[in-house]
Amino acid sequence: ELRHTFPVQIRHMDYLMEHIDRIRQPDFNPTVDDCVYLRQRTTGVVRQSFTWGKFIWEFIDVGGQASERAKWDTIMTDEILDGVVYIASIDEFSMFRSGNNGETNLHFAIKVFTEVMSVEVLKTVPKILFLNKLDLFEFQLSKAGGWTTFKKVFPDYDNNNNNVDEAVIFISKLFKTALTDNTTGLRLDAVNCGTCLDPKFIQVIFDAIYNSLLEATLTTANIYAM
Repeated sequence: ELRHTFPVQIRHMDYLMEHIDRIRQPDFNPTVDDCVYLRQRTTGVVRQSFTWGKFIWEFIDVGGQASERAKWDTIMTDEILDGVVYIASIDEFSMFRSGNNGETNLHFAIKVFTEVMSVEVLKTVPKILFLNKLDLFEFQLSKAGGWTTFKKVFPDYDNNNNNVDEAVIFISKLFKTALTDNTTGLRLDAVNCGTCLDPKFIQVIFDAIYNSLLEATLTTANIYAM
């Protein structure tokens, strides 16, 4: 119940406790779901290449922690990037950062998002935003006082319907507004919200990336889809 008040969280404790008897067995063999729910902090630079469709894709994953961000500059300087995907955990709207006068992790994510997207080498590539952990976001709001906390954190949210979809739209607009207010002529190419634990959402992610890259390629070639 108090997980959002601590900087270090154990995600999906409910899944762990539900399956603890099976996991603790000497002959335990992880299922596909076990692997999906496994959480490992990204450190350094992780590259993954694979074939999907007719193309060879390479994803470069860098850790999001402050100590890892120096590596972002190296990637943006040394690599030719075709697009950038920014993932933000919307369930952290109620996780307050220590010593930041009421700033939450989500507020900070918006700030970092604007800084990253404003980097010169990224201005002309497709920019895709994924609002992750929708399931935990819904859980946070469903708890007693969840909506009260949300409206306290975001006093400009004036919707009284307590509708999750409306809250997601509001958060996506915060990212879009921050980008347009702090940059000149930049825009998001795609915004999606879901949970990366859902295989169907992963397909949505790939579709958004593919469509954004395709549109950028056609635009560069002065070819426009009708």
